Amino acid sequence: MAELKQYELIKTIIYKVDTKDDYAEYKLEVYKGNNGFKGIIYRKDCYRMLARYDENFINIDKNLFTLDNNFNRCLINYDELEENIINNFYIELEKIGGHLN
Repeated sequence: MAELKQYELIKTIIYKVDTKDDYAEYKLEVYKGNNGFKGIIYRKDCYRMLARYDENFINIDKNLFTLDNNFNRCLINYDELEENIINNFYIELEKIGGHLN
């Protein structure tokens, strides 16, 4: 028999990290499940798309949040507290951008 796991999105937080060399935006989604909480991290990236209207092609730059697998995988796993997921992600962001205020 298959096991059904349900997750409810309870919080979305956008982080904008601006360093002297780079700028990045991250989105942390926190989900509540039967066994606790989990977080999924996305990074905003810019994509160039080619759209076709009638016989004309138009270049479109589009910003999209995509799954970011560069962060510690423990953030995606369950934790007993929602705050632990948020704090762990903040610590990982500080490793990238230095001290954050």
